[in-house]
Amino acid sequence: MLMQLIGRKNGAVNIIINLRRVSMRFDLLLEQQKSNKKPKEGDIFVLKPKNELFCFGKVIMTNVESRDSFVNGMNLVFIYDHFSENEIIPEDIENYKVLLAEVVNHQLWIKGFAKNVAFSEVNKKEIDTDYAFWDILKNTYVDIKGNPVNSVPQIKGTYGLASYGVIGKEIHKVIVQRGL
Repeated sequence: MLMQLIGRKNGAVNIIINLRRVSMRFDLLLEQQKSNKKPKEGDIFVLKPKNELFCFGKVIMTNVESRDSFVNGMNLVFIYDHFSENEIIPEDIENYKVLLAEVVNHQLWIKGFAKNVAFSEVNKKEIDTDYAFWDILKNTYVDIKGNPVNSVPQIKGTYGLASYGVIGKEIHKVIVQRGL
């Protein structure tokens, strides 16, 4: 993706994005079960990137508070580094490495790509996970509220609202790398 800053007007930053270089696909997660129910902190969900392959995630925070409107009110989810041929969740899923930390709206559930299958309170390890997001406007890593952080995190995301297309794309990168 090519991004170019073209100027400021009334304090707003105007950006042109060359979308020809962005390859975003929205068919990289398979539909499972649609739900209009809003996710809750602690919901464990399953994603299906392809037939007979599942991965798991957890809602870590709902109604995120941020000064940035595109993040404010959204949900923080972790996708764990565990792939399975069935949707049976390991009892110790929270002990697996976090593969992705993303800010999402409810579309994962509304479209049926995320299916809630269990619940577990968010634990201290998850709260203390070293994650942050690259803010392209500030050119630095920021926390979930948009505040700059002083170090490069272990888990890196891009600051903003991630679509189910982004999540599918990132999961498929891992699938290809591992030959799953």
